[in-house]
Amino acid sequence: MSETGCIYSLNCPITGEPKYIGKTVSDLSVRMNNHLCQIHTSTKKNNWIKSLKSKGLKPTMETIDSVDIKEINFWEKYYISLYRSWGFDLKNHTMGGDGGAQSIESTKKISDKLKIYFTTHEHHFLGKKHTAESRAKMSASRLGKPNIKLKKVSAEGRGRMSASKKGQIAWNKGLLGLGKGRVTSDEVKEKISSAQRGRKMPPELREKIKHTFFKKGNAAFWKGKKMPPELVARMKLARAESLIRKKENS
Repeated sequence: MSETGCIYSLNCPITGEPKYIGKTVSDLSVRMNNHLCQIHTSTKKNNWIKSLKSKGLKPTMETIDSVDIKEINFWEKYYISLYRSWGFDLKNHTMGGDGGAQSIESTKKISDKLKIYFTTHEHHFLGKKHTAESRAKMSASRLGKPNIKLKKVSAEGRGRMSASKKGQIAWNKGLLGLGKGRVTSDEVKEKISSAQRGRKMPPELREKIKHTFFKKGNAAFWKGKKMPPELVARMKLARAESLIRKKENS
């Protein structure tokens, strides 16, 4: 039996709108705790979580799909692309699928070992609190030291980083969409097709999109643009195949 992982979304606690799509092989509560604690770097997702925490809020988490661990990177890319095609402004800074299958398996092994460890051991600081004296010492040790988040890279440092990257091809160069320039096998195409067959957007989600993106005064993002002829042809073909299937099933 193959092991499974989870594709999830982080949603706005006020509107319920999906803001981030991710993957995990751990419990959702553990992954959520990581998101809330690991916000030191400046990314769209981290800055969004910081703004929520400043208001006393935190994201809600929802399971999108349970998938085979060996295909989890592919499905993360797929759902990020799908939700963006629906018009959601996701905070993901990549197309997804970061890290190979080996890294996911390693993460699962580490997670399993930690679960076993903490069933027989207690955390050394569990149930304890820092004393006022201890907090004062930690505060005094930080006084006068620059905040690491405000640290700027010198011109010399930027020059060294730039020189180290020269001649390297960016991993996303020429990739304008999911699988752009790559050949998708018939097996994967069938998996995508079967996963979406008969699937409909929930009515409440449809209403959110309608009132958020199509209210009066908001111009459609495709206004004034034309679809490439090859895309129009593919859409027509897909529509024709869909109608044929419906007739065959009716």
